[in-house]
Amino acid sequence: MATRHSTRLLLSCAAIGAAGGIVIAALNWSLLLLPQTWFAYTLYTISLGIWALPALISLALFRAPGVGLLTMVFAGVVNLVTPNGFAMLVNFLAAGIIIELPFLVTLYRRWSDGYVRTGSVVALVVASAAYFATLVTAVNTDGSAFLPAGFYPWGVVISLAGAVVVAVAVTLLAQNVARQLERQGLGRRSTDTVVTVTEA
Repeated sequence: MATRHSTRLLLSCAAIGAAGGIVIAALNWSLLLLPQTWFAYTLYTISLGIWALPALISLALFRAPGVGLLTMVFAGVVNLVTPNGFAMLVNFLAAGIIIELPFLVTLYRRWSDGYVRTGSVVALVVASAAYFATLVTAVNTDGSAFLPAGFYPWGVVISLAGAVVVAVAVTLLAQNVARQLERQGLGRRSTDTVVTVTEA
């Protein structure tokens, strides 16, 4: 089976991704201004869930295969202007893939409000944990630990607990935004934005 998205759906994902990408770019620039202390790295981990906001809005709004990843691509393109450049696009792609996983494992057949909410929270926690693991295991060129010694133990505790709280908050915010957009006529009930499935 082949899935084809309407032009309006693609443009909607682009708009959501671009708008979210601007917010995330501003957040990333702000975080770069912080002194490189253990608390800064804690904020990096906690704020990772905010990156997924555009994708979660699209998934909650359209409930269609691939819209989360597609939206993250557009958000990543906007973030090419940040200091990490192309690496940011790669990070957004990786995050988009993780966000899609809870829906992919069901072959995109489960779209109830409860499943979308739970799947989104789980995906964000997994993404934050993966990023946290890269920070903990990273080393500098001289072989020393990348994270400052002051990160332990409170940085670990705050990072992990904060990631869960942000995951829940971002998911609820995304679903609220999706409901508001749907009331304006945008979403899966619009005949111009539905997914068309055709036989290969």
